[in-house]
Amino acid sequence: MSGRSGLDQVWSVRTAMVRELAALSWAAVLFPLGIMSARNAHVLKLWTAPEAPAREATTTPVVLVHGYGGDRSNWLPVEAALGRAGFANVYAMRYDPLLSDVPGIAARLVRDCRTAMTETGSDRVHVVAHSLGGVVLRHAATMLGLDAWLDVGMTVATPHAGAFVARFGRGAVAAALRPGSPLLRAITEAEGHGAVRWVSYWSNLDPVVRPWSAVLAGPARSVVNVHIPEEGHLSILRSPVFLADVVQRLRLAEEHAAGSGVGTAPGRPRVDIQPIPTTDAA
Repeated sequence: MSGRSGLDQVWSVRTAMVRELAALSWAAVLFPLGIMSARNAHVLKLWTAPEAPAREATTTPVVLVHGYGGDRSNWLPVEAALGRAGFANVYAMRYDPLLSDVPGIAARLVRDCRTAMTETGSDRVHVVAHSLGGVVLRHAATMLGLDAWLDVGMTVATPHAGAFVARFGRGAVAAALRPGSPLLRAITEAEGHGAVRWVSYWSNLDPVVRPWSAVLAGPARSVVNVHIPEEGHLSILRSPVFLADVVQRLRLAEEHAAGSGVGTAPGRPRVDIQPIPTTDAA
């Protein structure tokens, strides 16, 4: 390794650390906002005041699923970006990983998606899920039938193959996130991808979920893995590169659906979301 490449690597690590510390600080400040909601509400409709005129509005709901220890405040940058892009119905799911297990949280996600679709009159839904939320999403799509309505499923820094830090946790959720867990194996074995368009976002410097786990395996027509460089486990949600890519892919899905008149009945053919050029993994 040359001296220059070594310095670049050190600088990249320092940059990622600064971004992650900033994201953690913002999460701490905004945590009270994240837990403010109607009593006993599990799915919250988020409201956004766009900083710029929004594009033509789309009514397809987007449901956001936070990770272990997260809350709706983690999604504020995504919420704002989607609002500016014309997504008028953005919802945030709430759950406590210490009081449930992955199948239970996944069942709630299915109910919340149905609620969002009913309220908006839509026959399909997009879901963006961070960390543990991505495992919940894949379980809901694979085991509980959410794939019948799920158009685009996006996972962000998700331990698809497990995370070693889960070995230090307690409870059913932590056990499910350990590498080689029965739940992770069952999801992988049952997953056929089908008509769902999957996008998995990962970072080379995520200290919690390493690239070998965050990358989602599957055929190129069904799965796109997107590298967001020099971000941490939480700061990736604030990355301008990540936000722009999410908006672009969801807008493209909406344009394709509008142009083809595609419905969401089980087994329906869905349009492909063409990969958007991104930086390859180092």
